[in-house]
Amino acid sequence: MARHNKSERVMNPADRERKQQRQKELRRNKKQRTMVRQAIVKARNPSELLDSIRKLDDQEFDIGHR
Repeated sequence: MARHNKSERVMNPADRERKQQRQKELRRNKKQRTMVRQAIVKARNPSELLDSIRKLDDQEFDIGHR
């Protein structure tokens, strides 16, 4: 009996088509997620982010000296 890897097996054409469609869908979803993340980053105000970071640093500094 010969050994076969999972990738060497002959797939049913319908299963192969479903697998290809799923891979396309995953790639499309990945692109959409990336675009959404980029839009969120572009919408942020850098000065607000810096202010929030400073506040967190001040809080950490205050806690350390108590």
